[in-house]
Amino acid sequence: MKKLTNCFWNKLSILIIFFCSVSCSKDAFEVDDKESYTIGFRFQPLSNSIRPLSKSMTADAAQRSLNKIATIDQQPNGSVRIQQGYLYYWSFNAESLRADQYNSPDHSMTYNGGSVPASFVAGWKYDTYAAGKALSLKGLEELIIKMPLLNVVEVQSFSLDVGSSDTGPKSFDIFYSQDGEEYHLLAEDNQFFNTKTAYSKSSFDFYFDDVELDLLKDLYVKIEPKEGERGDGAAYNEKTGTFRVDNIRLLGVGNIVSDRSVQKFHYHVFDAVTRSLIIEGAEVYEEDNMDDFVLQLPAGSYMASFIVNQSNEELLSSERADADDFFVSNKFSNSEASIFGVVYNFEVLDEQQYTITLDRYYSQVKFEFTNTEDLSDVEKIVITEVHEPNFFAAFNTKMKNPILDQSEIVIYPDFSKESKEIVFNQFIGNAIGSVPLAYNLVLYDKEDKFLNTFNVSAAVGNNMQLVFRGALPLDKRNNSGFAVMLNKKWHEEVVVDF
Repeated sequence: MKKLTNCFWNKLSILIIFFCSVSCSKDAFEVDDKESYTIGFRFQPLSNSIRPLSKSMTADAAQRSLNKIATIDQQPNGSVRIQQGYLYYWSFNAESLRADQYNSPDHSMTYNGGSVPASFVAGWKYDTYAAGKALSLKGLEELIIKMPLLNVVEVQSFSLDVGSSDTGPKSFDIFYSQDGEEYHLLAEDNQFFNTKTAYSKSSFDFYFDDVELDLLKDLYVKIEPKEGERGDGAAYNEKTGTFRVDNIRLLGVGNIVSDRSVQKFHYHVFDAVTRSLIIEGAEVYEEDNMDDFVLQLPAGSYMASFIVNQSNEELLSSERADADDFFVSNKFSNSEASIFGVVYNFEVLDEQQYTITLDRYYSQVKFEFTNTEDLSDVEKIVITEVHEPNFFAAFNTKMKNPILDQSEIVIYPDFSKESKEIVFNQFIGNAIGSVPLAYNLVLYDKEDKFLNTFNVSAAVGNNMQLVFRGALPLDKRNNSGFAVMLNKKWHEEVVVDF
């Protein structure tokens, strides 16, 4: 499971340019033989920020880099926007070598002379990531992790959780390189803490305070396992012993692209008079490689829906529907989705150029728990919608709800003393006025036994931040209620008690 978080985009623009002599294949419906115009769509580069760390996790590293960050933020042109967090993070929970958080999609992981690891086993929990999976390496000689440093301002630390089988390594050396050829020692003889229990977790942090890195080059980290001190444990077997690694993370400062397995631009164009669908499609794009694509439309009046979906699941949407039957939605469980869109009316007369701004189609929901007592007994929180699933019918405000979504959000919280909150995104669409939201939360302990359940509700508009603030009720005797805070601009707050 990935940490619930959000990308703080205020707005997102695409430039739509009409131009000639460009061709491309689209999912289109036939139009008549009128003279058509070639319409080219071009994305401007999208800006993303790294996933912030919880307060308890950032304190030490933030102190070390405070002066440098302040200096960067004060650059005269005001164009540099940085944030501290994970430059790279691998949970392996999706049984993939693709990082959950990454600075560049050109990262990689190989072992034993260039082989690609592909074995995943039970892992360890970290932060609010579930235990999920870990990477398993049998007969490991070396593990090399490549991490490009594009847009990175500062590299602070490299961390990981490791363990091994009875006959696996119990120590390792770690090296770094910037060309993948010449390696320098970062730390040697990193002895596992528990050598008696197979696959017992040992956690390590390595700091780059005294290391000068060229941030225009890639960073390579190499791990070489060693026999280590074994106590009364089994003898080391270099061929059959297994090395297990999880929660690999590079901490630093920069502008980072968050992982989204789905990155699509959806377009639907309708005849404004007949309201029939003229053309629809979806284009996959990458952050720094957004190809132009084109449409052919005859002169006329049109209504269009443009939507950008950056998430881990496809949108819920009507298929080849006319304007009155067109809708779009998002599964509630797809709670990290950043969805932007606009409904746009335009006329095609000749070659023209438009700039279109996409707005958020979601609001952020945050729970801030005010408990002073330890919440470590809460192992799992399951959130379900009590309200009707949200959908957006851009051209038919009287449409009956077509969505059947019974999905839920499952969170494995890590409630530190300084950070007791959970966050997710709620799809709203381009709603006019307030939309009622209601949630049921169920708490479970470490043995997956029921602790308590409670409901909260509020009414919000689109592109708002909704904060429920109050004590997390650990039992039914303490269902005391929450304060509801609405932040329409995500800067100012309005507090309503209930």
